[in-house]
Amino acid sequence: MRNPFSFCVLISFFIVASVAPLLATNHYILAGAAGNGAGTDWTNACTAFSGSCSVSSLVRGDTYYVGTGTYAGPSFNKSTSGTTLITIKRATVGDHGTSTGWSDSFAGLATFTGGIDFTTGYWVFDGVTGGGPGSWTTGFGFAVTQTGSNPVIEVDNGANFVTVRHVKLTGNSNSSGGGSIAQDAFAIKGGTNFKASYFYTNAIGRCPFFCGGVVNACPAMIAEYGYIGTYVSTSAAHSEVLSDAAMAGDIDFRYNLITHIEGTGGLMWDNAGNHNAQFRVYGNVFYRASGDNSWANTANGIIGGWTGNGGEDNYNMHIYNNTFVNVNGTIVFTNFINRFGNNVVENNLFYNTTATIDYSNISTHDYNDYISSGGTHSESNGTSSSSGSPLIDVANLNFGLTVDTSPGIALASPYNLDPLGVVRGSGGVWDRGAFQSGTSTGGGSSPAPPSALTAFVQ
Repeated sequence: MRNPFSFCVLISFFIVASVAPLLATNHYILAGAAGNGAGTDWTNACTAFSGSCSVSSLVRGDTYYVGTGTYAGPSFNKSTSGTTLITIKRATVGDHGTSTGWSDSFAGLATFTGGIDFTTGYWVFDGVTGGGPGSWTTGFGFAVTQTGSNPVIEVDNGANFVTVRHVKLTGNSNSSGGGSIAQDAFAIKGGTNFKASYFYTNAIGRCPFFCGGVVNACPAMIAEYGYIGTYVSTSAAHSEVLSDAAMAGDIDFRYNLITHIEGTGGLMWDNAGNHNAQFRVYGNVFYRASGDNSWANTANGIIGGWTGNGGEDNYNMHIYNNTFVNVNGTIVFTNFINRFGNNVVENNLFYNTTATIDYSNISTHDYNDYISSGGTHSESNGTSSSSGSPLIDVANLNFGLTVDTSPGIALASPYNLDPLGVVRGSGGVWDRGAFQSGTSTGGGSSPAPPSALTAFVQ
């Protein structure tokens, strides 16, 4: 005979278990708050990541709203609990949790000094506003600064599923001379499934993105909607936009604006440890401003690898629908790789590119458009012209198209959306270059990333 008491207890257990995720709590951090520091509302907010809001006291599943002010950059080392996140979120007028003690003046910039690092996984560090087309370098809710030689943001081995978005990262252009400690913007040292969205890197002492320090340092990564500004390369510390000598999983580098290249080059990578790993580069703009003599693309090119003495391999590189503007220097694609295969370059737009475009390590290249960029480069479906610009307003970073290009080749997801979420080919022509015709990338606020592109696939 069924025990009715036991049955009720069992039902109660499942009810409690089902609603447990809904019991997450909000906490509040505000520099200069004058209350008891318990973090329970804005009057009694913690004044830093200390006391009730110390990293060791953070609660998995909870959200920590941060108001305007300056804070010491913490080490986020709270132990994990399954896949449960901790969310660090900038407070805004429209989203700040409780209204108790709230003032709209709390919704300003929150700055973290001395850099931050993640030593455990499952974090969201979200400045909420700023970055992306229309506000590439403005409007950020979070800023992280580094005046020393350490990284601005470091993701250590084992710090899996860390997301950083709407953040300005600033260094002091101070190169450390190489080694495992250097002023990189993002130093990913083993954390898998790292994601950076809507970011701005400026005055960095070495690489905007550095993957190294351990074997298979970049198992999987997404970098999107970012603005790559100045960084430093020296004879003692060669730099690249992305330095990945230990590629083990897929990397998506998409919808970014790269305005500075020097040192070894742009996106440099090696997947000798896993030839099945894919490097997907799509929807980006590589832009050298007119008269910018700091751009120094004279080494290994914009996309490729190192000189080859270390046995570097370059397989499964897919370069689709990017725009290259005013690019000069030695080569656009590297010719130093030892072993390569299944590298494809299609649907790209080259405007006023005087650099040598080297396809010697590219298995397939076609459907590219070359305007004042050296002819069709022997492509069956390549197009070229010697004058005219299809771009709306390059000087103001508006790289939208005034007219359709010649039709590109249709591609499957994730390549079928442009940086503004417009379906490529929706107007009848799959345009070449980063943006689909009829979209404007200048002015206004930046769009939210298309929802279909935000999740990692395991």
